[in-house]
Amino acid sequence: MEGTGKPVRVGGNIGDSLSEVAYSMPADGFLVAELSSYQLETIKHFRPIGAIMLNITPDHLARHKTMENYIAAKERIFENQLSTDFMVLNIDDPYCSRHENIVVPAISLKLVNIKWFQMVLTMIKDNVM
Repeated sequence: MEGTGKPVRVGGNIGDSLSEVAYSMPADGFLVAELSSYQLETIKHFRPIGAIMLNITPDHLARHKTMENYIAAKERIFENQLSTDFMVLNIDDPYCSRHENIVVPAISLKLVNIKWFQMVLTMIKDNVM
C-alpha cells in the first residue's frame, strides 16, 4: 500500500489505538485496522474497502458461547461491502474457506487465496482490479 504514495497508518489491536490513528488519518490515505470480533459485533455502517480473514479459532468462546456466534461476529466484517470492494480469505483455514460458497455468490467480491496476497496488493497498487 505504501507503494501507492498515499499515507498508510495501522491501528487497532496491534500498534496504536484505532481511534487515535483514524483521527489523524488524511482522507486520501489507507487505514489498516485490526478488528476483533468484539468490535465487529456492534457495527452498523462500517465498510472496509478490503477485508481479510486469516483464521477462525475458538479464542473467544467465553464471550460468544458457541463457535457459530463467534463466526457470525467475525463475518460481520463483510456485511456492508460492495461489489467494488475486496475480500481476502485464507482458504486453507476450514472456517474461512466456507465463505467461498456462502458469501461470494451473495455479494460479488474478489476472492483469493491468502497465498496470493502479495499479488493482490500489487494489482490494487497498479489499479488492475
